[in-house]
Amino acid sequence: MIAVLCVDDEPALLRIAQIFLEETGLYTVDTALSAEEAKAKIAEKERIFERGYGKNTGLGLFIAREILAISGIGIVENGRYLRGARFEIIVPKGGYRWTKTA
Repeated sequence: MIAVLCVDDEPALLRIAQIFLEETGLYTVDTALSAEEAKAKIAEKERIFERGYGKNTGLGLFIAREILAISGIGIVENGRYLRGARFEIIVPKGGYRWTKTA
């Protein structure tokens, strides 16, 4: 699934674009009414991986990203604003293997 952020100052147009794209089943769509709002949403998604970010200020997602990065694996949050988190783990080609089960 591909995450899309649509930006426009007309809420009705944003809703039409969101419905059209999500009906294909290929896209998750988030919307913003201004460039500033869009920038804030994007920046917030990256901040969750900073050390000390959050209510408990533990290592949380910071340590998860660091551990994954050792193997060349990436993690991003691409959930919809105010609708919940969705994490995508990116494994580079050749960075995995299939094993046969007994």
